[in-house]
Amino acid sequence: MSKFNPATGEFINYDINDGLQGNEFNGGAWFHAGDGEMFFGGMDGYNSFIPEEIALNEQAPRIVITSFEKFNEAVGREFCDGDTIRLNHDDNFFSIEFSALDYTNPAKNKYAYILEEYDEEWNYRDAGRRRAEYTRVSPGSYTFRVKGSNNDGIWNEAGISLHIVIRPPWWDTMIFRGIFGAFIFALLWSFIYWRIRTMKRKHEVEKKVLAIEKELFDIQQKALQLQMNPHFIFNSLNAIQSFVIASNTDKAIHYLSKFSQLMRLILSNSRETSIPVKDELTALKHYMDIERLRFDNKFDYELEIDNNIDQEFMEIPPMIIQPFVENAIIHGLVHSPDQGHIKISLQLQKNFIFCTIEDNGIGRKKAQEIRDASGIIRRSRGMLITRERLEILNKQNKEKFSVQVTDLHNDSNIPSGTRVDINILYFDD
Repeated sequence: MSKFNPATGEFINYDINDGLQGNEFNGGAWFHAGDGEMFFGGMDGYNSFIPEEIALNEQAPRIVITSFEKFNEAVGREFCDGDTIRLNHDDNFFSIEFSALDYTNPAKNKYAYILEEYDEEWNYRDAGRRRAEYTRVSPGSYTFRVKGSNNDGIWNEAGISLHIVIRPPWWDTMIFRGIFGAFIFALLWSFIYWRIRTMKRKHEVEKKVLAIEKELFDIQQKALQLQMNPHFIFNSLNAIQSFVIASNTDKAIHYLSKFSQLMRLILSNSRETSIPVKDELTALKHYMDIERLRFDNKFDYELEIDNNIDQEFMEIPPMIIQPFVENAIIHGLVHSPDQGHIKISLQLQKNFIFCTIEDNGIGRKKAQEIRDASGIIRRSRGMLITRERLEILNKQNKEKFSVQVTDLHNDSNIPSGTRVDINILYFDD
């Protein structure tokens, strides 16, 4: 049974809970008495009433929170309007029960609730569903509001509210974020600082390498200039000229060919940091052949090469052996009254080629006495420059070049020559 107000267009509905005989009436079973009383008949009897005497329930009901549960376990406390509930991040499954305190016809009470910052709109419920449930609510601050109406639809718009604060996990707090941000900043700063220092050290190393390479280049140029010594060139050409004057053309051509090959090898090898062992030995033989010519076969030489040395593919720095051979010839063999002999031996020892240069000259002590007597005070520039080159090469390599000079004596302890031992680091082509 419904009461309709044509002026406002509102309906007020009544059912069995309001005292009707039932929810079903018979068509035409009604009567309007003269005193204004109205009668309606139905399946279970009839209802009679005077419309003017039916009063509207205009009292808005009070709204209360009757229960708050976390994971279906009730929180044992009473809640007032504006109370705050604090939850951990893993307590984000909760439910709230509420009620309107109007008992005129409680079955017709209505409810609406919203969790601000979570629900997009109000949720409306009837008296049979006085419960709001939430799952997986993110950490944050929320306000839960619920309002209700009585049996005649009079709403308590103010309702009741709860403030719900879900604390974030420790790793999602501002303090942790600040510490973590500071850590990341420190890490990035450390990386940038390390990177700058690494680049700076690399730059310094590159500068040192460039300085060493420049120093090595200068030394190599000195070595080239030494081997291109005008005295050596002049004396060699004079020796070749003597064959031409003596009409010994074949010999002149032979030695001129060796001389030109030696010059070409010196110019070619001086541009390289390492050359095959074969090229170094070829230049060395040309040099000794020309020196023999200069000194009228005052000495002979012997080369002994280890079969394990691959002369084509094993490489060594150029112009390392020649200065020691030159020193042996100029200071040892030339002043000897006997026929001179130089033996050059190359043996493979792990990462090194062990070179021995042995002569039967007058020895270092006697050579020094001759220089002192002549009044010429002079150090061997070839030996000095070669030692400087080896020192620079040792700065570039972990394994080191080394040179050792030994004075030889016969059974009577008389100087009988000199031996030079050189450890030369070789490189695979």
